[in-house]
Amino acid sequence: MGIIQFFKKLFGGEKEKTNEEELKKVVKLGGESYLFKEVSEEKGDNQINLTFGSKDLMQMAVKLKNKGELFRAEQLLRDGVYEDINNAELWWLLFGIAEPLNRLGRAYFCIEQIIRLEPENEFAKEKIIELKSLVDKHLNYFVEYKMAPEFYKLK
Repeated sequence: MGIIQFFKKLFGGEKEKTNEEELKKVVKLGGESYLFKEVSEEKGDNQINLTFGSKDLMQMAVKLKNKGELFRAEQLLRDGVYEDINNAELWWLLFGIAEPLNRLGRAYFCIEQIIRLEPENEFAKEKIIELKSLVDKHLNYFVEYKMAPEFYKLK
């Protein structure tokens, strides 16, 4: 079954147009609706991959964070950062996950990104001073900070 037939079956109804824009539909996961950005179909194993936009990834991550599933929320946001590196809200959300997990090197990296995007943010300025002293003192935080761009798929 081709991708077009799959979506016709999934969403019902026949459509006259079958261009790529029309395949960008809403999919329901866990009772919530999300707009997916991209669809790709692997020929070899009939696998369909859905790529969500950063806003939808953030919505899902907030729900996971509220349930206490910080690791899963962080995994979702890694893809969002790659897609939307200049989204301060996304960096704040990542900071709010990294700090409680005691990943202070990553938290410091997130605050750096926030200050890059919001240079006048007073809370971020205070946090970067607080975290800098910890990152400078502890080797594991420093290494985590240095590895953050790779972790967030920025390199």
